[in-house]
Amino acid sequence: MVSMLEKTTVISIGPFTADELKKLNVDNVIADVHTISGSFDALVKAFSLAKAI
Repeated sequence: MVSMLEKTTVISIGPFTADELKKLNVDNVIADVHTISGSFDALVKAFSLAKAI
């Protein structure tokens, strides 16, 4: 299952979750605001940056 996460954009709702994902070598984007809404905003931002590249 962790190998599947390596191919997925993963959004962490906060730094604790991000640290746990890093232990599993899963790259992730941390939401600036640690809420569901903040996670959605981080996801939109991540995909917007990916499109620009």
